[in-house]
Amino acid sequence: MTTKASRPKNLPCREIAVCLATLAIISLWPLAARAQLNIITTTTTYESLATELGGSHVQVRSLMGGPQNIHNIVATPSKMVALRNADLFIHTGLDLELWVTQLLRGSRNKNVQPRQPGNINAAQGIRLLNVPQNLSRSQGDMHIFGNPHYQLDPINLILIGRTIRDTFKRADPANAADYDQQYNNFETKMKKKIAEWLKTMRPHKGAKIVVYHDVLPYFAARFGLDVIGFVEPKPGISPTARHTAELIELMRSADCRVIMVNTWANRATAQSIASQVGATLVTLPEWVGGVSGAEDCIGHIEYLVNNLASALDGGGGQ
Repeated sequence: MTTKASRPKNLPCREIAVCLATLAIISLWPLAARAQLNIITTTTTYESLATELGGSHVQVRSLMGGPQNIHNIVATPSKMVALRNADLFIHTGLDLELWVTQLLRGSRNKNVQPRQPGNINAAQGIRLLNVPQNLSRSQGDMHIFGNPHYQLDPINLILIGRTIRDTFKRADPANAADYDQQYNNFETKMKKKIAEWLKTMRPHKGAKIVVYHDVLPYFAARFGLDVIGFVEPKPGISPTARHTAELIELMRSADCRVIMVNTWANRATAQSIASQVGATLVTLPEWVGGVSGAEDCIGHIEYLVNNLASALDGGGGQ
């Protein structure tokens, strides 16, 4: 004998409403995830800034690691695929990241191409230093628009932050108030730290230092340092015996006691020079995350200031 399947009892209207609301929320989860701005950056410094200013409204990925030499990054297919799905692309501009041209072409993402809304050139509004008057390949890896390492001046980090905030607000106007608030919090913290850093470096105004690769003009100008020479004879050119001998003599005559060494550089060469003149080596991370303890923009500048000040005071470097 066949029995009919029992029918469920009628649900109260209130329970039906709750079920429908729950289903509606669940159905919106993927939409909420997609609502985040997908941001690709060339460097960890821009990644850090975008993450701080965007908060929960963004997901951010850098195409390079903090210790890497940005000149040596390659536009691989995996990077092109990452950029293909990006809403925004943040880069240094100028001619630092020559691999970006190939990367953009390979991404086939129309929105992030040059002069498109999703392409954020971080150099907007920055006063560039060391703009060459004469262009010649004999000068090594010359940057024809000026030195592109403007991110090492903390004031410029505030300006870059404004550029990023304004782009976020245009791309996602519904969350404009949040972007304003997060930027204001960042600017307040940064200005407080800048005052502290200037105080820390004030006793060392005019101090003479040597740098491995020419990345420090903005930092040096902000804190009143005198960069008297470079371990590289010309940007991107490996040290020669003749140049090294001349640099040692220059450091002795100037009583220069500090060499700042990029994370990717040949530290053995710098150490050899330092041992002959009694100088201290200080590690120079160009980007956020270049060393432990430099995990965001403030921590990065704090690392540079504290370690350089310690070395100039006669303490050990790192």
